[in-house]
Amino acid sequence: MPHDLTFRFLRPDDVERLSDFFKNVSEATKRVYGPHHFTDAVAQARCRARMTDDDLSIIAVNEAGEVVGYCVYLRGFTESDLKRNGFHVRAYDAGDVITVAPCVKEGLRGGGMGGMLLRFAAYEARREGRKALVLFGGVRSDNVRALRTYQSVGFRILGFWPHPNCPANYDMALDLVRPRDAGAAEKQP
Repeated sequence: MPHDLTFRFLRPDDVERLSDFFKNVSEATKRVYGPHHFTDAVAQARCRARMTDDDLSIIAVNEAGEVVGYCVYLRGFTESDLKRNGFHVRAYDAGDVITVAPCVKEGLRGGGMGGMLLRFAAYEARREGRKALVLFGGVRSDNVRALRTYQSVGFRILGFWPHPNCPANYDMALDLVRPRDAGAAEKQP
């Protein structure tokens, strides 16, 4: 795992970097990644987003200036998750969540990059006063590496739903606020 990484939101001058990252995404990843296609037009649109917009992106950039990790950072829920009435939609208010969808460069997967992207997203979401990160469309139950990554960061499974190409999809969330200590509340007069 490279040590000199910078995690930040996309900027308008990142179009070429992001396009290069998108061009190197495997066909297998393209088939299962739900938020969008990996095209130059999408890279241009993602880089035009302003910090005041609801649909942003986070990147991990190595010391050579190459994008090696990418994560959708959406304030609120996706339309598809609202229509499906996902488990996280029932558990949280839209204003309390950031919906995320990480993607890590092939060859760097399994080395902690996905967790670092998610921790950065969680940090930014806490700064905004959000209460949870939720996964965009959930995660396939047969994607064991991703499940381990999400759980290592603290995501929990809220429920599952049928998926046409695997046994199930899990809706997962990471709570960003610690619940009050129930015992402490009971001890107060």
